[in-house]
Amino acid sequence: MSRTVQTLLFFLFAIIATAQTPSDLAARYGDPDAERFVVRPGITMMASYAEDRTVCEMVIEPKHPIHRTDDKEQSMATPTVSEIIDELIPKSERGILLDRIFEAMGAPQFEHDKYQNVTISRYFIRSLPANHDEKSATIIRKDGPCSPAIPSHESVPAIELNAADLHARYGEPDVERFIVGPIVRPNVTLMVAYGTDRAACQMVVERMRKIAERSTSSASWRKRKDSGEG
Repeated sequence: MSRTVQTLLFFLFAIIATAQTPSDLAARYGDPDAERFVVRPGITMMASYAEDRTVCEMVIEPKHPIHRTDDKEQSMATPTVSEIIDELIPKSERGILLDRIFEAMGAPQFEHDKYQNVTISRYFIRSLPANHDEKSATIIRKDGPCSPAIPSHESVPAIELNAADLHARYGEPDVERFIVGPIVRPNVTLMVAYGTDRAACQMVVERMRKIAERSTSSASWRKRKDSGEG
């Protein structure tokens, strides 16, 4: 086992042993760079943030344990997903529709709507029951601090959704992700799920990646086995 993984496991076991809360973890690692909220029964939305806590990327998908990113039996009703997208990024804030792309590879289908300020991508499995076959939806902002290609003096966000807005709308997140460097490495993250007692109960340590690119592979995960289990 490498020294990096051993160090990560040491911190992981120490955190679980003391059943730390979101504020404890934030004191150690700083603000989370991503958070997951339950936005409808059985449906979550994970958001990643820019340095100013502006929401830059969002992934809507069925709720699942953080160590398993997909379940073939899980899906969402398309009208419900559309409703969630509209409340997060209203049509009036998206800008002009620049392009609409459809991709079909058998049962899996992808729809990509590219607007002036945001790209919305939706993934369907058409072999699932009609109108309840959506697996995920991804929203990527292209304006303001979420677009490094725009010079800072020209970076005027058309969409001002931030972490405080999400907390006010959906309450406390059930999952947070922290960048654990420079304690270990700046490109390693710690994903934490909380139980009903707001103590850490599941954790995944993995390399830094965009929230839409997470896979089931990870350096390590552990589950707290007590009444506060997430």
